Amino acid sequence: MGVEVVGAGERTAAVDSFEQVDTELSALTERAEAYAPGDVERGLKEARSRITARQRADQLEEELRRGHPNLDEIRTQIDELDRAEHSWSVDEEALARARARIEAHDEQIETLLTRGEALEGETARLRDLDTVDAVDSEVASLRDEESRLVLSRDRQWVLARLLREADRRFREAHQPDLVRRAGSYLKHLTGGRYERLVIDETDGEHLFHLVGPTLPAPVPLAPPVSTGTLEQAYLSLRLAIIDHLDQGGERLPLFVDEIFVNWDGERRARGLEVLTGIADARQVFVFTCHPGVAAELEQHGGQILELDRLT
Repeated sequence: MGVEVVGAGERTAAVDSFEQVDTELSALTERAEAYAPGDVERGLKEARSRITARQRADQLEEELRRGHPNLDEIRTQIDELDRAEHSWSVDEEALARARARIEAHDEQIETLLTRGEALEGETARLRDLDTVDAVDSEVASLRDEESRLVLSRDRQWVLARLLREADRRFREAHQPDLVRRAGSYLKHLTGGRYERLVIDETDGEHLFHLVGPTLPAPVPLAPPVSTGTLEQAYLSLRLAIIDHLDQGGERLPLFVDEIFVNWDGERRARGLEVLTGIADARQVFVFTCHPGVAAELEQHGGQILELDRLT
């Protein structure tokens, strides 16, 4: 039996190769322990899981794009909806159908979310089974189902978003007669600072919102809006209700009490102009204990009746 002689060069190369492998092993161990300190095996499993998750995310993105070749266009439309200020023209029948579809989409989205949670629980249960082949087959099936559900959910979300935006713009462009009348009064009383009132049923706290040329979006008719502006809006609504209720019939008298208490001179002047115009069509009674307000009313054609003298 012969003796194999290893040269010094070969020995040095072997040592270098061993040291390189040892260095790479140490680096790999360190990276694995970053995911699970003190447990290299669990760290490697976690790393594999993250790699698989990333690959899955890329796959879902690719499937979504295959199902929606115009995905970028849909996203652009949604962004434009957030920025656009023009109104949509939708008739009442179309709006009713849109609302029904929104409700149906909401129910489907909830169903999809519930189904997704159930699938996640089932996937976790199957992973613990001993039959690896059966688990792999079931997981693959569930992943296909998950992809289908995710795609369907995304479609429902996009449609629901578009329909809600259409509904909002329809409400803003086609308000009831009462709200339009109130907006006309408000625009005059505020000197154009606020152009109209809109109804927002999606706001659980505030039904009425103010719209103005300097506002980036409608604001709730509530503090921190100033007391004077709130009173002008409430008076506008009150006058609009009166006009709406007796239109086409006998004009009923209007009674108001101390409506100008929190109004400055400029606002009060515009308010007196409005009352003067209303007095052409109906009797207007203004109660006040402020002589200055009474004098301004008299200058606008009003007649002062002092109650203490009447008694």
